[in-house]
Amino acid sequence: PAVIHAQPPYLVQLSHNAALRNNTDFNKALFRWEPETIVQLPDGVEVLDFMVPGSDTLMENNVRGLRDHRMTIWSKHGIMVRSDVSPLDAVDKTEYAETGAMYEIRNAMEGGHGQGLLDSEIIAVIDAFGVDTPFLPLAASPRRAPVPAHGAPGRSAGRPPSPRPA
Repeated sequence: PAVIHAQPPYLVQLSHNAALRNNTDFNKALFRWEPETIVQLPDGVEVLDFMVPGSDTLMENNVRGLRDHRMTIWSKHGIMVRSDVSPLDAVDKTEYAETGAMYEIRNAMEGGHGQGLLDSEIIAVIDAFGVDTPFLPLAASPRRAPVPAHGAPGRSAGRPPSPRPA
């Protein structure tokens, strides 16, 4: 098990965008760029408003957020990520989220013309990996039991789990 605090620059920059400073829009922005992100963070990132670093308020909200999410973003500051598997797994989750944020910011810099993953493509990933997620486009896909966290025995660290045969 591990808990890691970091200041990934793209995630923090994305948290400065007030329009994305909510769980739904922030997570949609991350999930639309890499298919593995929804596999690695099926419960998404809990977006916390700005709170004074080191404050009791931040600590209490962070603990609450990490009960239901593997990652919290402290808006305009940094992240906290947890893994029940290993420190490497926590770092992998950070890298997936940071990469999604990087693509989202680069896309905005280029005028927002990037298509990203289609809902049908995200649904295909959700179905192939049996991902249990509260995030859209879940409305079009039945909930499934969660797959074991990657890094579990029999899997290479740093790679998402293989799709289960039908």
